[in-house]
Formats: sequence, C-alpha cells, structure tokens
Amino acid sequence: MAAAPMRPAVWVLVILLVADGTAVLAESSASAGAFLGKTSDGVVDIDETDILSEILPLLGKKQHGIVERMERIESLVRPTFKALPKNEYGRLGSSAVRYAMHRYFVQRHAWFVKGLEPEGAAWNNSSPVNVLVELQGLPSPMHNIFELRLGSRGLDLHEVAAMATVVENLVHKEAVAHLSHAYRLMEWSSQAPLTQQDALQLLDAYMANLILAQNLGNESLQDQRKLNQQIEEIYPTWPDTQKFVRDVFRKTAPRRDNVTFTEMVHVVEEIGENYGHWQDAECGTLQQDLLELEDRDTGRVRLGDFYSAALHHGKWQFSESTAYLRQLGALDESDPANLRVMIPNYINSHSNCVAASNYYSACCHNLCEAILGRVEQHLAAPEAPAAAVAVAAAQAWQEAGLMQKSQQREEDQRAPPFSPGVLRKLEDVANHYGGQVPLHTRLFAQWLHQAFPRECPYPHVTGTISPFTVHDFESMTGEPVTAPLEEMRQHAEANGAQVSRLARAVDDVAGAAAETNMDEEAGLWTMEEEVFVFHPPAPPNKAPLWGVQGAYQGIAFAAAVVCTAGILIQPVASVVAKGMELQLQGSKYCL
Repeated sequence: MAAAPMRPAVWVLVILLVADGTAVLAESSASAGAFLGKTSDGVVDIDETDILSEILPLLGKKQHGIVERMERIESLVRPTFKALPKNEYGRLGSSAVRYAMHRYFVQRHAWFVKGLEPEGAAWNNSSPVNVLVELQGLPSPMHNIFELRLGSRGLDLHEVAAMATVVENLVHKEAVAHLSHAYRLMEWSSQAPLTQQDALQLLDAYMANLILAQNLGNESLQDQRKLNQQIEEIYPTWPDTQKFVRDVFRKTAPRRDNVTFTEMVHVVEEIGENYGHWQDAECGTLQQDLLELEDRDTGRVRLGDFYSAALHHGKWQFSESTAYLRQLGALDESDPANLRVMIPNYINSHSNCVAASNYYSACCHNLCEAILGRVEQHLAAPEAPAAAVAVAAAQAWQEAGLMQKSQQREEDQRAPPFSPGVLRKLEDVANHYGGQVPLHTRLFAQWLHQAFPRECPYPHVTGTISPFTVHDFESMTGEPVTAPLEEMRQHAEANGAQVSRLARAVDDVAGAAAETNMDEEAGLWTMEEEVFVFHPPAPPNKAPLWGVQGAYQGIAFAAAVVCTAGILIQPVASVVAKGMELQLQGSKYCL
C-alpha cells in the first residue's frame, strides 16, 4: 500500500514542534549554565564518584539498609525510567525526574509528596531539587549534590533512586520524632520498655494525631483523652485503623511484654510504609459504592444520585459541595443540565487523602498508574505508533487483575477493551505528532481516561483547577466543603424526574444507545496539549523520517505489532473473532 502524502498542516506542525523544542532547550541550558557556572562547552566537570558515597555521610545515624532500599527503588523505577525521554547523556532532565519521583511514591506508598505533585500546575514549574530544599531537615550539601548533577548532565536511574531514598529517609526520621512526642504526650519515658497494652495505647495516640494532622508536640495528656472520646465521631473508620495498627504491631513487635523504643520505631516505620496501601482498601469500597451508582458505563455518577446516596443510603462521604467538586476537578459540567461526578477524579482527589505527614498525604491508589506503568513496561520507549500503544494498553487491561477492582461484572471482563471510537481518538493523537503517540502528555492521559473511564482521571488543562485540601479550601473561601442539605435535596429530587424521562427514552432507543455510548464523553475531548516531560529533539542523524519512507516504516511496524497481537495477548483474540476491523494510522488492522 502506498503511503499517503503528508498534508501541509502536518509539515507546519512538525516545524512548530521542532522550533518550540529548540527554544525550550536553549532556555533550559542558558538558565542552568548561568546558575551553575558551566564551562564553555556547557558541561560541569563532576567527579564520577558514586552518589551513594556522597549522601551516606549526610543521612545521619539512620543508614541501615540504605543500599538495599536504593536497589529496591531502582527496580521499581526502572520501567518508568526506560520509558521517559532522555537528554543527550541518556539521563533525565528536571521535569522527568520530578515526574518519575512522583510516580514512584504514588505507586509504592500511595504518597503524594508535597512539591512533587503538580496540583493543577505544570510539571516543569518547579525543580525536584527545589522540593528537597523545601523539605525541612535536609542539610544544604544534600541539595547541592543533586543540583550540580541535575543541572549538568541530568540524573541516571541510580541517582533518581538516591533522591527517592533521601526523601524516604526524611519521612522515617519524622516518624521517629512523632513517636518521641507520643511518649512525652503519654508521660512515659522512651528509655523504659512498654507492656504490650501500653504500646498499643501509645500507637493509638500516635495514629489519631497523625490522621487528624494534630501537632503531637503541642498536645497534652488531657487533650489526648478528650480525643479518644471523640475520634470515632470525627473519623468513623477509626476502628478499622486500630485493627490495621494492631496487625502491623503483631507482625513487627517482639512477642514479649517489654517493648523497647527501638522496637517501637520499627513498628511506626512499617505503619508508614504500608498505611497508604492499607487505606486503599477503604478507597476500593468507596469506588465500589460509586460504581453501583454509575451512569451506564461512563465512569460518572449523576450529581443527584451522588447526593441521594448521602441523604438516603448512609453514604455520608458523598456530600462535597459543587464548588469544592469543581475545585477538585471532579465535576463534569460538559452538560449543564446533567452535572456528574467523575469517579476516578473524585477517588483520587484531596478530599480522600489523609495528611499523614508534614511531607506527604496518604491518598487513594490511582489505578491508572498501574495501567500506565504496564504500558511503559511493554513499550520501554517514550513514544510509539498508535497500534503498538493500543496493544500494550490492551495487555495492561488484562494483566494483574487491573480491572477486577472496578469491573466486577462478568460481561465487562469478556468485552473487548476498546471501542472503534476510542481507537480513532488514539489515531488523532498519533496524527498530531506525525505518527507517534508520546506517553507523557496530556493528550495521552486524556485518551487513557476515554479508554478507562473508571480508572483514569480526566486530565484538566493546567491552571483550570486548584485541588485544595479540605482545610485550605475552607480557609481560603470561608465556606464549608460540604453542600447544604437543601441544595443536596434539590439535586436529588431533580435527578429523580430526569431519570424517569431518561428511562422512557432509553426504552425507545436501546439498540442505538449501545452503539453510540462509546462516544458519550466526546464533549470533554479536546486537542489542547501539554507535555508533562520535556522531550529533547533528536540529533539530526537520528531524526524521524516524516516523509514517504517514514510513513512506510511506521505502517510496517504498526502492522507487525498488531498482527502479532493475537499471539501476545488473548483478549485481542476475542475482537478478532468478531471480525472487528479498526483503522489505525491509515491502514486497517484486525484487532
């Protein structure tokens, strides 16, 4: 098949992309050189000493297991590192390091480390070194070590793991400090061993103040006793938290009735390591509750149903005001007559986070991180043709039970992963970039939301939302985050009438609705693009072939990938059996 000639608009796009990339690179290099005092060739002469030997003396007494921890972090970060765009030294630049660090902490601990998360801003609005500067407790030489390396050649995998290790070490030091405050709060000496019962009482005080973001250093024993009486009213799932703490204690503490301070330190470190993912069980229940209210298969809940669950079915969590939902980016207002809550945006919002540390919040595990991580692992590249991306995403759909948390119905698990409409949107993204789909961009994140509306949040354009915490929102606006009861009732009642009308309409067009449902959310699809991670332009001798020869190569590769899809992944075979022909990249592939 002859390759179709490239339209002039595409050539213009390529020229603009190259021009923009060159401008960004020049700006980045100039600013780094001015700050670091680079040599004339733009490279700082850094001693090739392993970074571990530089940071170990600065980590203080808590050095046990550092090497093993770094090796574990390297293995977890490696798939993302391979898939991220590299600079000319094969290393990550500033925005890529920040992105990789955020992804690691979210996947490993369900931690949203302050400063790493964009919070509605761009990924390149702050250097990860600035995050280290803002984290209190790190010595200045530590900042300089990473700043010099990042500003000259970027960071390799080992150095990214070192930076993550530094943050984890800081969190562990904070846990020890909080534990010491808890001892003082209970008026016990850290030098004296505790009985098992006293140890559990101490851990209750530690966790209660942590969850409610109380400053243990400012609390008294009387304050703690009052909190013990009110904690279940303030935090209804407190009994579950106590059970989690006792499970960790039984697995970690010695089986004797004298527990030392050192052993208690080990317990609270294990609590910190696992609390985020344990809390995810509660998030799973929250998601299941929302899926039972889901508006067809859209990953959305009508606002009236959302409030009705709180008013009539005991789901007290679903009571945020429309103003706060909008601020969080969880409110779909594409149809003003039918406001809906986007399930993944709501689940992963700040309203469901616990401020468990001065350095991070423990939030719900983002199911989309697992999907994207597996796509990165399969492709091991920052970009790929649309067909290859579709195959990798289909594999991720089936692997490791990714859908089991949200697609419990048998018919959902038998269904093919993507509709023709969703695949056409992936082709649109590829066409936007001359045949390749970059993985770390807003457009691809938007496609993931279309493909996995129950798991992947809708990526709002930078600056359009400000996802404040409950405390910050109430402080800034002077309004509560919960909606007034009357407003909730109005939405719930209006929704009841709307559902009755919709039910009659659906009876008339049931067959047509099934065919058009795949494009239901097209109103939220835009071609507004943002590059999360700066992609350095390829050297002239490795530049992509945008013309006829490049088109032939792209089609050949995509065809090869898709033709082997039936061998690589069984789910695609179910679509083959139905004979569904999908058009990708100008050629037909039978997926």
